[in-house]
Amino acid sequence: MKKILTVAAVAMAVAVLLGISAFADQALPENVKGEATYALTMIEDFEDLGTRASVPAGRCTIELVDGIGATGKALKFVSGENTSETTFKMAQELDFRGYDGLLVWVDISGCRPKRNDAVGIGVRLWSLYSNGGDDYMWTRNTKDPVLEDFEIVAYYLEDGEWKATDPSIMDGERNQLPNGYKGWVYIPFSSYITVHGPKDKPVAGLYNEDLVNKFMLLTGPYDFKNADGEFSRDQVIVFDDLQLVKLGVSQDGLEAALKEARGEEDDVTEESQPADSESESEFDPFAEDDETTAKKDDQTEKATPNTDAGTKKPAEGSDNKSNTGLIIGIIAGVVVAAGIIVAVVLSKKKK
Repeated sequence: MKKILTVAAVAMAVAVLLGISAFADQALPENVKGEATYALTMIEDFEDLGTRASVPAGRCTIELVDGIGATGKALKFVSGENTSETTFKMAQELDFRGYDGLLVWVDISGCRPKRNDAVGIGVRLWSLYSNGGDDYMWTRNTKDPVLEDFEIVAYYLEDGEWKATDPSIMDGERNQLPNGYKGWVYIPFSSYITVHGPKDKPVAGLYNEDLVNKFMLLTGPYDFKNADGEFSRDQVIVFDDLQLVKLGVSQDGLEAALKEARGEEDDVTEESQPADSESESEFDPFAEDDETTAKKDDQTEKATPNTDAGTKKPAEGSDNKSNTGLIIGIIAGVVVAAGIIVAVVLSKKKK
């Protein structure tokens, strides 16, 4: 009888510990670069991409896999060459103004580094104002005129501490992470350069960022020789929960903080608008045509971030996901407890 009770108690303890560990593994960072108060807006949670991904033939393959990332499904990125990238159209255009940077969950433990015992990741951005070609925002300083005294650095969370990447070992715009890294990466917008800024010249930070609609994930370089020295295309990187970060602001205060940063006033309600405001342009000889006006109206509507929906997954989803492990542990504990009761009853019957 004592053996039965001992085994049951150990099983219960293990189940609860597993639940607690699962809960901890899924948590968002306690702070971002030392700032304990921060707000998030989801860019891409990789739950359902539909046809929004543009994968270059032969460069890589991608798939959404459950349980390998921060929450829910995550992007499994298998490289086919030394470096790889894939472009994604965002489900909703977002206004990046007022945010401080990007937060993304990354797992490079499935890669073999080619040099410096590190593997790089990067996130490139496009605006609706982009004209194609090299008209983007990136973490690279190579377009003439090169900006002086400009340092590009990202940060990765390791053992509860944010550590800076080494700009001297960057590969293109890929910030190099230590071999085997798995966790959160923060890329401040102060490390970004817009290739075509004012006067069509590179400028530090983001420019024309009020309607961002595409991003690219970049990875590499890797060592394509396996442990036996044979060529093998099996480099795997996992991405999850790409989010905008606003530091020093709670989730509830995000909307007001963004309006203040953008110099915007509170939205005018429909009741306060003149009744004939929509028809004024019909009588204005200098007004834009209906098609242009409709396009701008549509862009303006899309540019306003849905901060509630955008942050639902990191603010609530991660807790729900992580609670799954705790719930499993509790259920297991209840089952074990029931087993103990049954064992006691059977023991008494035998006596």
